[in-house]
Amino acid sequence: MEIAETKIVVARKKNKGKEYETYSIYLPKKLVEDPKFPFNKDDILLVKIERRKLVIERKRRRKVKK
Repeated sequence: MEIAETKIVVARKKNKGKEYETYSIYLPKKLVEDPKFPFNKDDILLVKIERRKLVIERKRRRKVKK
């Protein structure tokens, strides 16, 4: 599955008397379990907007010098 329809989910939360909203994009299971899906469970992702498109990339890990 290379394409899926989804939506942005808004959750309202309270913390220490303040109310705020969090936003999530739901990714369907069939999309995430596709062998072509480019990310792994614990990857740290960078999200940016380029020319009215949302771009998601895996954050590169720094190499530790020995």
